[in-house]
Amino acid sequence: MNNTIFDITILGAGIIGVNTAYWINRKYPDKKVLLLDQQISGTGATFYSIGLDFPFGQTEEKKQLSQKSRELYKNLRQNIPDLSIYPIPFFGICKKQHLNQFLSISFEELKIATAEKMSVLYKAYPGLKIGNDEVVLTGCQVTYAKTFDVTNQLLNRYCENWNTNIYETIKVEDIEVIEEGVILKTNFGTIQTNHLVNTSGPWTVTSKMFQKDQEEFRVKKIACFNIENLNNISSNAVVYFFEKDAFILPDSQRKRHIISITSKDWDVYPNPSKMTFTNDDLEIADSLMKEYFENTDYQVIGGRIFCDTYTKDFTPRIYRDKNNKKIIHANGGSGSGFRLAPAIADRVISFIN
Repeated sequence: MNNTIFDITILGAGIIGVNTAYWINRKYPDKKVLLLDQQISGTGATFYSIGLDFPFGQTEEKKQLSQKSRELYKNLRQNIPDLSIYPIPFFGICKKQHLNQFLSISFEELKIATAEKMSVLYKAYPGLKIGNDEVVLTGCQVTYAKTFDVTNQLLNRYCENWNTNIYETIKVEDIEVIEEGVILKTNFGTIQTNHLVNTSGPWTVTSKMFQKDQEEFRVKKIACFNIENLNNISSNAVVYFFEKDAFILPDSQRKRHIISITSKDWDVYPNPSKMTFTNDDLEIADSLMKEYFENTDYQVIGGRIFCDTYTKDFTPRIYRDKNNKKIIHANGGSGSGFRLAPAIADRVISFIN
């Protein structure tokens, strides 16, 4: 390794880590910043992620983070016009008895869909069946993103500054705290940094370096299935099923839809390439499709599996290390890493002197 002493090193180059590096560089262009990952940037959980931005939060803290991210993503789209983030009409389905409960989690106004809006929904999903005890909500602003593309677009902008560096396929094996900051011991030598930001997501839980900060984190599997033959492959709307915490959206370029379900698998090892669908996963997806699309000739064929670090209240944790104020942790995206990443980065910056 060279003898450079970095001002700030970010460990983990997924959507949260890259956002953090990008916004730190925007805030402190004269500081030497290093982005570090054990893989190629963006090829961990971020590579598999479907970047949906809903205006929802189970806690006030999560709502605040989501609102802040919307503000920052708006700034990004103005500065990077070709950023791979796109608006998409939103429809949410919930039981009438749970209406007020789900209205309360949104920081944007949700309304019961009018007849005009319902015609848009049925045009997008001709075979959709809605129960008599259910209501359809709409009105909020929602975007979806090609998360891997966004990660690389931000990474390219970050790398334009001569003060920034990125080291890939570098494994940090241990850390040593010194008076001036932190020394990272890697398979390629040592790296000294004044501040260390840990954004390693699911890999935090398996790391021996951060065992004292793992107690409340659990790694949960995320399962998405490809849906073939769902009539209108050019549909331009996302449908969210509130009670099931699931959604379906078009993947028109590949002539299919994608349905994201809530898997029951917890405490999985973070290696998406070795994860498999279970019968429970398939049953959850098929049950939802049969309930809402029973009159279509859909087929559930393949998909993607990945994972994320979750907290009990599904709200990220951004905090200084208990034993060393030079180390900042930003983890627990709880399946919302893309939509909360800029706000998490903003919170990290507030901890840096």
